[in-house]
Amino acid sequence: MVTIEDYVKAKLSDIRRFSQQDFSWDNYRAIPKSRQPFGFQVFLQTQEIPKRLHRDWIIEQFGNRENYYNGFVAAMLWGGINANRPVKGQAGNLETTNFYKAFSVPKEKITENLEQTKIWIAKDKIHELHAEYENGKFKIPGVGESFFTKLLFFAGMNTENPIKPLIYDKWTKIMHIWILLSQNDREKIDNYFSLKEINKKLISVRRPDLLYTNSEKVSASYVDYVRQMNRIADTHSLNVSNLEGYLFGIAMRGQANNDPLLNPRVFMVEQIKKGWIQKGFSKY
Repeated sequence: MVTIEDYVKAKLSDIRRFSQQDFSWDNYRAIPKSRQPFGFQVFLQTQEIPKRLHRDWIIEQFGNRENYYNGFVAAMLWGGINANRPVKGQAGNLETTNFYKAFSVPKEKITENLEQTKIWIAKDKIHELHAEYENGKFKIPGVGESFFTKLLFFAGMNTENPIKPLIYDKWTKIMHIWILLSQNDREKIDNYFSLKEINKKLISVRRPDLLYTNSEKVSASYVDYVRQMNRIADTHSLNVSNLEGYLFGIAMRGQANNDPLLNPRVFMVEQIKKGWIQKGFSKY
């Protein structure tokens, strides 16, 4: 197995040149007004929103309190928040989608959340902040961990804290497993995810499923990932956002995108599967 550290060393020049692609949000713009929550309608009336969303533009919005709400909406669209799949048993009721729930929260609430978020990050209270977004005073309806950590990421880039929060979703959790496997840290892997779940959802399948962290360890797992990635970035004088974005790779569609030499995502999964067998974890 190639460790994540050795892979990063071999790809330093590529990571330093990396630029996250931008994304079109035309599919959201096309939603009929009758199905748009009020917050989204306000967002559409802002003329400065680019037709394609890029990480750097969204980070810029989190630098000014007046633009926090625009940054929130843009982050949700950039991440692909669900606007078309109602909850089970509510066919056709788009008000049950994460899109509708999130953008029905008043602008003032979101702005206050993000103002406090930046203060907490500056004080390095990332564990406490994650817990409050998960199930506390910062919780936003329709915004789960994969999306609220996007808010932590964008907000954190505009703070003085050298430890930058990152996004924690399906693929970055797999990235975290690669880090821990590279360190041969079976205890943390089992504490945060469980060996059994990884065998079931990552090792024994062609395409990985979403892995959930153990319920009592969700914030601890996130903080460990953030600190590990920041450590790796600092070791190699890398921008941690570039490091995460590069390793995140691209969707595994088509023959080219399934080539481990071209897609870090594919390489990462291959190495985890090799290491899992080499270290004897597949028996659990």
